[in-house]
Amino acid sequence: MEARWSVLEKEMTLDDDGMTLRFSDVRMGNRLVRWTEVNNVRVAGESFLLMLNVRRYTFVMIPFAAIEQAGIPLKEFARDLTRAINSVR
Repeated sequence: MEARWSVLEKEMTLDDDGMTLRFSDVRMGNRLVRWTEVNNVRVAGESFLLMLNVRRYTFVMIPFAAIEQAGIPLKEFARDLTRAINSVR
């Protein structure tokens, strides 16, 4: 159950408020994960692992390949992600 957010097909948008997950499965709806709900960011194999303070889900995995396919350099993504999370602490 906890891996559902990581394995279901979705689009992810990052902005000042947090990360919005737009799932292909309409039963999941859209979910905003606020930056204050992200505990930690880890590198796990070929993915970023965002550790969460969310009731049912403890992490979201973002594969490096998905970031690269979007045309975003990994170092830039990691820097911007870290900056966004730290801005709310």
